Amino acid sequence: MTHYRCVVCHEGEPRLQGEVSPEGRGRFVCAKCGATYDLCGGVLKLLVPEPPKHYFDALSYARKCLGQADLEWRTFTVQRVEYNPEFRNLLEHHLNFDSIMCSLREEIQPRSHVLQIGCRDTTHYLQWFLENGHEAWGCDQYIHVEDDWADLLGDPTDETLGPRFAVTDLENLPYQDNAFDIVVMSHTLLHARHPEIACKEVWRILKPEGMFILLNEPQRGLLSPLAKYQKAARLPHPREKRYFFWDYYTALREAGFLRLQLFFPEYQHQLLKLWRVSPFTFKILSILLRPFWWQEEMRRSIRRNGIIPAYFIIGFPLQVMSRKRSPDDNEKPGFILPVDAPLELASRLPQRGDIGERRKDNTRGTDRRKGNAGTPRKTP
Repeated sequence: MTHYRCVVCHEGEPRLQGEVSPEGRGRFVCAKCGATYDLCGGVLKLLVPEPPKHYFDALSYARKCLGQADLEWRTFTVQRVEYNPEFRNLLEHHLNFDSIMCSLREEIQPRSHVLQIGCRDTTHYLQWFLENGHEAWGCDQYIHVEDDWADLLGDPTDETLGPRFAVTDLENLPYQDNAFDIVVMSHTLLHARHPEIACKEVWRILKPEGMFILLNEPQRGLLSPLAKYQKAARLPHPREKRYFFWDYYTALREAGFLRLQLFFPEYQHQLLKLWRVSPFTFKILSILLRPFWWQEEMRRSIRRNGIIPAYFIIGFPLQVMSRKRSPDDNEKPGFILPVDAPLELASRLPQRGDIGERRKDNTRGTDRRKGNAGTPRKTP
């Protein structure tokens, strides 16, 4: 496997020992230190023998939210389920991702190697890259494999690609240096106990000139109270500084990402355009902006020049891309304002009602309320 590395010695390469069972079970062994890693359901568990406390804390809170507090943590990390009801804002995240890909499509090299950090909630990003001819992998702190993931799991016995999915600690990624052309992280950095360490790990595994796409990260602003995101994200250890735009920027800058290209979140843009937003503070904002949204030039200007106030004041979710530059390039810290690339996706929004804290997943028929994640249903 060209991408994986041992999380114990940080030098050896885990290799398959023996055969993989029809259920996707097997064992990988580090070629240097002899550390062993289990393959469960086609997902490789790349964890140190005694994971750090922050990892156990994250799993403990996740098990409690999903009604599996009594389940042993090793069993919880990889499960086969019919569907995963934990993730509620699929539409919002997919629209924002599609908008950014529309802007960056020409900059992405053919057959790029892509890693999605935080893949347990949606495979929309991985499917997009695979359908466009790229190779994609995913990792997270725990992964509940859905029934329709059969085509995504790939062949774990492939010596070139290896297992596509891995369970790991966000601050100790099991990948070799300069392994990926693109790293995508969606609604994930806020779950890291030390976001600056997670960003440094991303810097390490990116190739020179590689892209780091960070999107859908909740922020604190005047119109987005901190308590709302503590409940919505169900953080095990909410820390106030993690929600401010400047703190995200500081973590990225410490890792080496100095020049940030900003994007206006497409989902929020569509809601403001349609004046269908909730809670009440966002509805007032949409009414104030309504006269300007009728004018195409004014709407484009707001998307471009209003991005900083949208992040600092309103607290819209962060959408940013940065490249791994060499220190010899003498790149100066700063922001690149978004180039307007209108993506009209309003037809994908629900036809009635305001979009706010309570949403209904029409594809699943499941009413997903804030703070009520439900319990995954295991397949027989």
